[in-house]
Amino acid sequence: MMECKRDALYWVVGAGGYIARSHFAAIKATGGRIAGICDLRDSLGQIDAFEKDVPVFSDFNELLLDAGFETGGDRYVVICTPNDLHRAQAIDAMEAGLNVVLEKPAALTAPGAEDILAVQRATDRECWPVLQMRLHPDLMDLKRKIVDEKLDKLHVGIDYVTYRGPWYHASWKGGHRRSGGIGLNLGVHLFDLAQWLFGYDPEMVVGGARITDDSFSGVLCLPRATVTFNIATGNEGFSRTMDIAGFGTYDFTSAVDLHTAFYEHMLLGKVASLEEAIPAIRIVNSLDKRA
Repeated sequence: MMECKRDALYWVVGAGGYIARSHFAAIKATGGRIAGICDLRDSLGQIDAFEKDVPVFSDFNELLLDAGFETGGDRYVVICTPNDLHRAQAIDAMEAGLNVVLEKPAALTAPGAEDILAVQRATDRECWPVLQMRLHPDLMDLKRKIVDEKLDKLHVGIDYVTYRGPWYHASWKGGHRRSGGIGLNLGVHLFDLAQWLFGYDPEMVVGGARITDDSFSGVLCLPRATVTFNIATGNEGFSRTMDIAGFGTYDFTSAVDLHTAFYEHMLLGKVASLEEAIPAIRIVNSLDKRA
């Protein structure tokens, strides 16, 4: 484990959701303390496996007040709520003097993420987007190889197929208004990896995208690669791979706990900045005109 700060305090909003459990585990693994949790639902019992006697809030503003009164240690609000709430909650937390750990996507639109960035700069707070896939050991090695060998003109295929039952479309995740759609909710990590590995040009040519209720596919032209992508939630199998012609196939799954790796690096200031998270959102917005 990397040597990192051990006196951090965390207030987790959206603490009853699926991804919050990964944050609880990573906070404890890196020596932090969960100082408060907030959610409208009552499925908060998962906290007991990680921390005892944690204060519970049903109102986000009350959580911010509690965090604001706390002294000692670095204070972070961890935002694990539905995607459409990320922008406002990140801004409110920083304006309350708190640092932010922000689950993906940072916002539904690139202008929304830029709003957060403007407040971060004005308040001089930390706001770390959770882009843990950049810490995948195999992908970090690939990044070094691309840079060191100046690889370009690559042909890349990204295939991310993961079954989601009827619950997915019945929840906020299945609606474009709240989640940003499959391209943003499931795809933002993949587009972030693509632009991180193969470069980003705001004037890039988008070859096209086909969008259905359960798939998001198309072609993306980046400075060092032409990327064909397929993201789907149907029942046609399971795949989480990136194939680079002439170089082999990379599996997005990892034996490493990437959320813990993210917290380790974050506490040292060695993860992607909020500004670096915006290109992937801009890519999805350019592909999905419903944004």
